Amino acid sequence: MRQREVCTKHANEHGYTVLEIIEDVISGADYNRPGIWRLRRLVQAGVVDEILVEGRDRWTRGAVGIRILENWLNDK
Repeated sequence: MRQREVCTKHANEHGYTVLEIIEDVISGADYNRPGIWRLRRLVQAGVVDEILVEGRDRWTRGAVGIRILENWLNDK
């Protein structure tokens, strides 16, 4: 819940429109998560301009994981 509040507050303070809140209750070390697949579809459809995550470890584990997900999401 705290993560949702932090991201929503940040979005509101910076004038972002929150289209959807995607949550997975699975380890960030697992790339095969329903929320990641949903996010990828939104990115590929051009619906998403920005992705807000409360902390890097909520997204994935380590800098290499960040790069992998960024490349994967942007692979259209």
